[in-house]
Amino acid sequence: MPTLDAPPPVLSPNSVLANALLRSIDMIRPQVIAKRPKRIVFVVGTQINGAPHLGTNIVQTSAFLLAKLARRSFGVETAVTYFHSLCIDPVDGGYLDLATLYRNVIKERAFVREPDVLYVMVKGGDWAFGAQLVDGALLALGTPAADMPARIFTPMVLSGSGAKLSKSLLRAAPDSPAHAGIEE
Repeated sequence: MPTLDAPPPVLSPNSVLANALLRSIDMIRPQVIAKRPKRIVFVVGTQINGAPHLGTNIVQTSAFLLAKLARRSFGVETAVTYFHSLCIDPVDGGYLDLATLYRNVIKERAFVREPDVLYVMVKGGDWAFGAQLVDGALLALGTPAADMPARIFTPMVLSGSGAKLSKSLLRAAPDSPAHAGIEE
């Protein structure tokens, strides 16, 4: 508990939002009520590029747990998907390797085509600001705001310095002060 002369602890949007809800599944309740979907699909917002790190595991586990909660809470069929590649050449089904931001715009735009399905993007908390860019792009493409996929952000795992604990950042700059106190 901070004293009057001490600064308050740092609060992230994730912790404020998480503490404002009774349960995480309440994040999609308004859309379920408004759309009355026949199915809810939780889309795992991670890229598998090697052994998953803790944050990836949190996102994947959360998607499965949220699907179970949604099925129980709303009485609707649920599923979890890892489908990330984009079916671009009709002959051999080639893979389109786009930057993450563009890939998310294309993927989320494709979800609008199924009106009886509520798609819920489950992503790490570090994507909260990137989602604003995706929303802007979707709106520019003419996507009605009511048809955009719902999103649930999982908490980020931070190092002792407060930096995001990330295997790619650790590989790129293993001696960075941001990684102080991290065991091998």
